[in-house]
Amino acid sequence: MVASKLIGICRYIKQLIRNTKGQGMTEYVLLIAFIALIVVVALTPVGNAVGAKFTEIVTILSGT
Repeated sequence: MVASKLIGICRYIKQLIRNTKGQGMTEYVLLIAFIALIVVVALTPVGNAVGAKFTEIVTILSGT
C-alpha cells in the first residue's frame, strides 16, 4: 500500500518535471522565496534595533 503510493507520487513528480507549462510558475515561486529570504535577513537587524529602542523607552518611563 505504501509502496503503491510512493510509486504514484514518483510518477506525478516525473510528470511535473516533464511538463514545461509549470516551469514558469516554478521560477516565480523560487524568485518569491528568494526575495522573502532577503527581506527576512534584511529586517532582522531592524527588528532588533526597534526592540532595543522600545526597551529603552520602557526603562525611561519606569524611572529605573
